[in-house]
Amino acid sequence: MSGFTALQDASLALRNVLRDSITNSPEIPLNGIPIDLRSPREMKDANATQGVSLWLYRVMRFAELVNHTDLPTDPELIPRRSMPLELSYLITPINADAERRQVLAGRVVQALNDSSSLLAGSTELRIHLSTIPLEEHALIWGTLGLPPILSLPYIVQVVTIDSTLPARKAPRVLRRDATYDQIVGVESTL
Repeated sequence: MSGFTALQDASLALRNVLRDSITNSPEIPLNGIPIDLRSPREMKDANATQGVSLWLYRVMRFAELVNHTDLPTDPELIPRRSMPLELSYLITPINADAERRQVLAGRVVQALNDSSSLLAGSTELRIHLSTIPLEEHALIWGTLGLPPILSLPYIVQVVTIDSTLPARKAPRVLRRDATYDQIVGVESTL
């Protein structure tokens, strides 16, 4: 069961993984670097000179599970469908030093690879390093009004948001007819 806080829950679960691996790391180049849910633009506008932007930039319906329904717990009621979602994150190391940005990016990849399956509340999330076409990458940075810098696109699947509507009463089957026919003598015209 996932409520309307499912997006936030997923972002916070990712942030906790990155905080454990970066912010709370005893290693000098990583220790103390904050993990921020704001976009790189918002961080720049706030004069943040270092950090890791964990920016949720797109939420899409996860089409493979749209028609999935949970098994009813009451045979007389049909539960409402939840909305399965796929989340797209752009993770951007923010630092004036290009070498440090690369170290941060490497640690992000390492941490999320080690946590490729993660619990957010009662939901198991799958985390994948993704690829985005160059045009989309340029569009994202153009929309932010910033020159492109090293960033990592990640996909998180499957976050669900449950319906708040009550279950519907199931229509009863009053009559069942079963007929069988045998197909005989079908010839091929090839």
